[in-house]
Amino acid sequence: MAVFVEKGLDGCFDVESKLIMEYCTANRIPTQVFEPFDICSGKLSLKYAQLVVGCVGAVKDALKTLGAAPPSLDPYPASLRPYLRRAVWPTTAGNLLNRVQRGEMAFAKSMAWGLVPGNVYSPDCDNNALHYAPPALDVYASEVVEWLCEFRLYVVDGVIVGGGQYAGPPGPSIDMRVVHRALKAFQADSAAPRAFAMDWGVMARGHTALVQVKDAWSLRAFGDIRAASYYRVLKARWNELVGAARVEAGGKRAAAAVFAGRSVSV
Repeated sequence: MAVFVEKGLDGCFDVESKLIMEYCTANRIPTQVFEPFDICSGKLSLKYAQLVVGCVGAVKDALKTLGAAPPSLDPYPASLRPYLRRAVWPTTAGNLLNRVQRGEMAFAKSMAWGLVPGNVYSPDCDNNALHYAPPALDVYASEVVEWLCEFRLYVVDGVIVGGGQYAGPPGPSIDMRVVHRALKAFQADSAAPRAFAMDWGVMARGHTALVQVKDAWSLRAFGDIRAASYYRVLKARWNELVGAARVEAGGKRAAAAVFAGRSVSV
């Protein structure tokens, strides 16, 4: 068993891969380094992978190969809507582009990763991402607000294991009482995964508000999160997804054996 770690085409590791290599080296965990496209091209066997760390595309390909297609976690869960402190709504790229062309502005990003990057779209901005997106593409849109600063918190099994500021100047800090109330509410939500990140910010009017929730199957390392904590976050979510896929596959094999009219140990 080994941890598979992606390096770039330039032969260098990004921040996230460096953290995982640091943890694995310190704890004598075997690693296998791979390059972009090794998984999707079939060059790499994942039979003995205990974790795959890399860009979103690489990890998605790895999970799909193992029968564990990553779910789409709502970045604005219903259980956390009271903590957003701004209007957020689902729409399409075409509808949003029409509103922008009529003089409105909104922050938006596609529900599918990377198709429309998270950005403010307005009549005075570059709206090419909306122009070239399929009109029926599902996107999230929200009221434009001013953030003084933003922080990421990493959570495993309801416990904050690390985090730090990733945007804005030093100064105001988020209200952790608000954070813990929200965390408690989300943990009671059946949609909550074992491991995830919560991005929080301080608005111009001083309120602590939720920016978004991020799933942990592929997650940037922000702030001063330690290598051990970052590994723990990724590994918990990997185990949850891959473990569930293996259980499901085992159940299907067992059902097929029973249907064939004989009992088979699987």
